[in-house]
Amino acid sequence: MVSIDERIKAELEKDDGELAGQLSDTRGINDMVWDAYRTGPRRWLTLIGITMFALTGVLIYLIVKFVGAGDAHDAVFWGVWMVMTLMTILGMELWSWMQVNRVATMREIRMIALALKREQEND
Repeated sequence: MVSIDERIKAELEKDDGELAGQLSDTRGINDMVWDAYRTGPRRWLTLIGITMFALTGVLIYLIVKFVGAGDAHDAVFWGVWMVMTLMTILGMELWSWMQVNRVATMREIRMIALALKREQEND
């Protein structure tokens, strides 16, 4: 009798050729980003994108004020606001990439579910 580990290993080796073919067909990052904009959180991603663009303008303004600060108190004031704005932009950027990753992962899960369903129908 074949153990479960040996059966799993045999199945993985059998599917290795198929996996190599599928990996060559992987989609690029641009396709993944556009998929995120086509599905669920499209309005949120658009809003976050516009907000990040506006905050980038604010960040440039804060950098100019920081560089032109006359005394240490003003420099600290503008520097703190500059860091806070930068952290906000980075948080929004991270959230956007997490949404792209979530949509790509859901797509892969659906593909695996369809492959399993086809495999069950073939058996």
